Amino acid sequence: MANITGVHAVENSEDLLDCTLIGFGGDAALHAAPMCEKLGFTRCLIPQGAGVGSAIGLGSSHGAGIYDRAAFAPGHRIAGPAIITEDETTIVLPASRQAMAL
Repeated sequence: MANITGVHAVENSEDLLDCTLIGFGGDAALHAAPMCEKLGFTRCLIPQGAGVGSAIGLGSSHGAGIYDRAAFAPGHRIAGPAIITEDETTIVLPASRQAMAL
């Protein structure tokens, strides 16, 4: 996960050094600190109750659309906020971003 985050940041010219990693999900506290260390983050936030929130639950509580990635043809665009599910991952797309199926 840290590797793909780093690749994504480089591809999008994002500077992660000023970011705060927010951990949520069942193993947030276990994985967030090592991920921060690997990515060079100086701040890590684990919200109270982080282990009980899932991406789909968080998305639906904020009005985000929930989509199945397999249903999109190449070139299809999705505007955030959105939750995009795939077989082995879930993508959380913020309101300020767009995604395009490849």
